[in-house]
Amino acid sequence: MNKSERFWDKTASQYDQIEMKDEQTYLQIIPRTKTHLKISNVVLDFGCGTGLISNEIAEDVKEIHAIDISSNMIVIAEKKGKRAKHRKYKLCPCDHF
Repeated sequence: MNKSERFWDKTASQYDQIEMKDEQTYLQIIPRTKTHLKISNVVLDFGCGTGLISNEIAEDVKEIHAIDISSNMIVIAEKKGKRAKHRKYKLCPCDHF
């Protein structure tokens, strides 16, 4: 495990709370992103974190491939995807950037 992966694995459990301190940005980014998407799109979310954005746009595209260096982030994103029943959401830990 490299230094970056260790950092993001430690941060994973608090990531959503940290990011939601800037909730207004997400409230702007997600609708703006959706305007560029088509149901036929296959999307790559590189550095997906806990899936904050991927989970929000999953129903608007054909498929999402979400990858992150942190396996802990992937676990959280996967749980969110299952709760939302996203069948088009494919998560993949990646340790080679």
